[in-house]
Amino acid sequence: MLFRSTTIKEFLNKNKIQNYLIDGKYLFHYTLTEYLDDIRNEGLIPRKNPNSYYKSGSEGVFLTTSQSLYKANLPQSLMDVMDEYYKDEKTDDIKPLVRLWVDVTKLDLDKFAWDDDYILNQYGWNKAKTDEEKIIESLDIWGSVTYLDRIPKNLIIKYDFNYLS
Repeated sequence: MLFRSTTIKEFLNKNKIQNYLIDGKYLFHYTLTEYLDDIRNEGLIPRKNPNSYYKSGSEGVFLTTSQSLYKANLPQSLMDVMDEYYKDEKTDDIKPLVRLWVDVTKLDLDKFAWDDDYILNQYGWNKAKTDEEKIIESLDIWGSVTYLDRIPKNLIIKYDFNYLS
């Protein structure tokens, strides 16, 4: 357990994580639009399709603070899909990526972890000592964290295609 004696509300109130949440409770998840019906029925399932290129990557659902698709630190495979979409002259169709709004205030705090890029520490930026500090630092440096379990469909509050490029 990462936060044995801390509730999610206590963690949100006493740490800087509140500063990273959209409207005080949301983080985003970007995924292929073709998965939207399954997600609306089943919720977000960790790594239903691999989304990390790192061997030691977290098996979880990646959540980001970024309202902009291109600033969300997404896997290259998703970025390639969007680049192809914008190159195609028939852009009247539904966008191939959807942004999901996830209410993180109702998730199990013990199942949060830092982003895969944070784990890699390629640039030596990581300075945090405690698990709580690592989560905050991951949000601060990479704008994302990982949730190490299924996210129930009722916590996916809405979805849209109005993400900024």
